[in-house]
Amino acid sequence: MPNADITIAIDPDLQKSGVAIFYGKELKRLEALSFPELIELVDAFDATFVVEKVDTDKTTYIRPGTSQAAMRKIAQNVGMVKGTYHQLISWIEYKGRPLVKVPPLKGPVKQRVKRDAEYFNRMFNWTGRTNEDKRDAALIGWVHLR
Repeated sequence: MPNADITIAIDPDLQKSGVAIFYGKELKRLEALSFPELIELVDAFDATFVVEKVDTDKTTYIRPGTSQAAMRKIAQNVGMVKGTYHQLISWIEYKGRPLVKVPPLKGPVKQRVKRDAEYFNRMFNWTGRTNEDKRDAALIGWVHLR
């Protein structure tokens, strides 16, 4: 039976995924984990997993001022992130963990939290180091828990 008090929010990425671990509604840990480390995390925690559903992002779209080659590279990277997402979801389901897939957050608060570490630290009463993926994972978990 899952521990209802632990929520793990994940912002999937190809190299290192952002991970936020909440006990109750309080953010306790932020990590950037490789795929094998994510698998170990799922195995180690009997928790609810909240994962950003990256399938909603189109693999290709026009980006003014970006070359065709750069847009193809972006599309390839988005496809690889989607592959990571699907493998992670598959493992969480296989292990029988509770799973919530959330669409990517949008809006000015998300952009500010993602880009402004000082704002994030005040919002979450956080003192450790962060990056955009970790902050995004924390926001995903925070929104889910509200």
